[in-house]
Amino acid sequence: MRRKSITSSVAFNQIGPSLPQALRLARADAVGFSQLNIGDLPTEDSVLSMGISGKESVILSRNAEVVTELQDLFSWKYVDFLKSRSSKHLHSSIFQK
Repeated sequence: MRRKSITSSVAFNQIGPSLPQALRLARADAVGFSQLNIGDLPTEDSVLSMGISGKESVILSRNAEVVTELQDLFSWKYVDFLKSRSSKHLHSSIFQK
């Protein structure tokens, strides 16, 4: 139980409040998009109650790096936009359905 809690805490620290959306995407990636029925994925509200597998952790980490790079590129072009909005909004937008 403690390992599950630690993994979830590390994932939240790396990804932030958009973790439920990011975890849904990681789970879809882990099973393969071609085999996926989107209705079979857990809802964003329940996704955190399940543990995060090693494969999902790797996918989350890889995706977090990409999102950070996208945020950096976006911020260079739209500095004023990011001053008025937090990066949380950008992360949430990237992981939306």
